[in-house]
Amino acid sequence: PHFLKSTLEAAGCQVECHLFPGPPSMPSPEQADAIVKAIDRLPRPLMLQCNTGLRVGVALLLWLAKSRGYSAESAAQLGNDVSLKSFTNCMRCGPMREWLLAQLPQHNAVPVPSSLDELIFHQLFDEETWTFTYVLGCGETREAILIDPVLEQMDRDLDVLAELGLNLKYVVNT
Repeated sequence: PHFLKSTLEAAGCQVECHLFPGPPSMPSPEQADAIVKAIDRLPRPLMLQCNTGLRVGVALLLWLAKSRGYSAESAAQLGNDVSLKSFTNCMRCGPMREWLLAQLPQHNAVPVPSSLDELIFHQLFDEETWTFTYVLGCGETREAILIDPVLEQMDRDLDVLAELGLNLKYVVNT
């Protein structure tokens, strides 16, 4: 590492170094798990550092996606929305971007964990229109609202509602 670890520790900072290789080699599952766990448990504010910003951006997006239950499509959209270097303007970043997306669920309907047992939440994604559709349901009443549906995905949406045992009560376009 090209930083002054002892100086940081003397200043009261907790310092950990984790190997998170970039192209042409990629992080192993153990390396990816170690960085996600470190981001989870280390105190805030938290500083992540690499020479180019590529690996740290991918590591942070991996942690965020895994901790929030994002699908690969959702993570890619977020990476583009916030202009992460690995998703927008880096010619050599393709392998890291593809590696990251391969670590996440590839399907369009991803249950997002919720601390509210009575809340049912699903995010769906339409690749053609780049539209996110949301299903919010009540575990107790089994009633649901569908937010921003895509007309051509009506069968998909109704199938998801049926699989979840929900009765559609409202549809909202924003």
